[in-house]
Amino acid sequence: MTINKADNGYTGALSSELGSVDLDNLVIEDDNLKATYDIQGYVLELEGTFSGETFKGISTIEGYEFPMDAVRKR
Repeated sequence: MTINKADNGYTGALSSELGSVDLDNLVIEDDNLKATYDIQGYVLELEGTFSGETFKGISTIEGYEFPMDAVRKR
């Protein structure tokens, strides 16, 4: 996950060995992140919390949940 500060909020993307997808509707308030992203026509919701150098979140779609853990990389 890459997040950048922009003039009007934040921009971001998720990357994997399959490629990269943009984070849409990305909002970060306090230590909480909310965004959506599209994979092959399916829109997933991502919510999570930053704590120090870590991020713990969950992507959801149609009742399915996929955990996401990340560590800040500099």
